[in-house]
Amino acid sequence: MASHGIPRTSAAPQKSEEARRKELEEIKRYQNLVEEVNREVSARNYTPTLLRQTAELLKQNPEYYTIWNHRRRIYAHEFATLNAALKDDSLTQPDRDSQILDIIKLDLQFLFPLLLKFPKCYWIWNHRLWLLNSSTDLLPPEVARRLWEEDFVLVGKMLDRDSRNFHGWGYRRTIVAALEGTKLAPKTKSSEKDEEKSRKKGTSMAQSELDYTTKMIKSNLSNFSAWHNRTLLIIRTLNEQNATDLERKHMFEEELKLIHSALFDPYDASLWSYHMTLLCTLDPLTSSTTMAPNLSPAERMQYLESEKSFILEMLDEDYPSTSEDEGPNPKDSNKEEEEEAGEGADDCKWVYQRLIDIVMIIARVRSTTTSSPGETCSTDLTVQERKELKRWLKKLHDLDPLRKGRWRDFQIKLGSD
Repeated sequence: MASHGIPRTSAAPQKSEEARRKELEEIKRYQNLVEEVNREVSARNYTPTLLRQTAELLKQNPEYYTIWNHRRRIYAHEFATLNAALKDDSLTQPDRDSQILDIIKLDLQFLFPLLLKFPKCYWIWNHRLWLLNSSTDLLPPEVARRLWEEDFVLVGKMLDRDSRNFHGWGYRRTIVAALEGTKLAPKTKSSEKDEEKSRKKGTSMAQSELDYTTKMIKSNLSNFSAWHNRTLLIIRTLNEQNATDLERKHMFEEELKLIHSALFDPYDASLWSYHMTLLCTLDPLTSSTTMAPNLSPAERMQYLESEKSFILEMLDEDYPSTSEDEGPNPKDSNKEEEEEAGEGADDCKWVYQRLIDIVMIIARVRSTTTSSPGETCSTDLTVQERKELKRWLKKLHDLDPLRKGRWRDFQIKLGSD
């Protein structure tokens, strides 16, 4: 068996008595250290020794979130002490800022090797974000911004190491939002009114981040996080550019081309997820919040029929004409090309699910010409569409037995011919 392409190793060999004894001693030392740290925190003895002890525990077990909370309590106490010293004039503002900056930078450095060793540990990312937020609250904007910018570079390198690390993608979105925001906007020499206006506006990074998703997708198509980010960024970019309906339609067509070129591997669920996002643009129930909300029913129908033909070509099996009148099988003209391309995707459940989705959306678009959009019922479907749905549902019943109840229920709702 393998997990994410990594073969599972066999069970660990039996340990010797000596090795087992040493392991028990290490466990005991760990437990004693946990008890000591909890005791000191309860007594609020926030000392440098306690901070070092939390670091020792976290190096052994970074998933121990209570210890991360203890570490933040220690730092919060240090920050409060420095603020109190500033208030009673025993510390100058530059000295106070310098000491807080040193504390934050040292802890960011402490986290770096942990992040390399445990890149999918939520609590490391969470603590790093807490440090950056603390810098925003406690330091001048231009100083805090440099820390955020450095971590923007860091998370880019982390995603270069593992482009599908969703913790890294979430962290990147948070950093981008902070850099775009007003709290970190650098001060200028302009008037206070102009400066306030500029800080409220912020600077958008949507286009550059959209370009980044393109780069990451091209390096690895199977990337749920990159496709998800792309979904968010396209709509935002179009809105910020005040794109016309024609420009939005062009963007939609370019995204269809992109996903078509990626779907040479029909077994990749991340690709079908993004394809469904694009189909939402054509669905009257969801189109209002998509990249091209103002497509006409005729345009939607044209795109849907095209997508249906595109997906049907992935199958080896012959299928009847989709129109009410019998016509030539469109696969006949492409038969030689398909034979050269190799076998089809007849055993891929995503193909049949998407065909069903498309037919249901076609029925909804058709119904909008006579009434307001709503959920599709069997009466909205043509006889040919009902036959197609039943055939594809039968395939799904065999290919996706874990959801056979869902497919059976769907088939019952279709009724008899």
